[in-house]
Amino acid sequence: MKSVSCPVCAWSGWVCEVHTDRPSEVATEGGCSCGGAAAPCKCNPDAVYDFAAVFAAVDPESVKDWVH
Repeated sequence: MKSVSCPVCAWSGWVCEVHTDRPSEVATEGGCSCGGAAAPCKCNPDAVYDFAAVFAAVDPESVKDWVH
């Protein structure tokens, strides 16, 4: 796989879905912290560059109703 050479996405290939001028927090350490999902950067239009993992944390005590 070829490397990404784009400072907009902090060389990850992924930006914030809400703020496309910032790297995604999901894909890069220190990226946009607004909570938006990762979206492919202009340098990664076909989403061929994978990011390591996606993590979600849920505090069971804060959930009122579980969806089944």
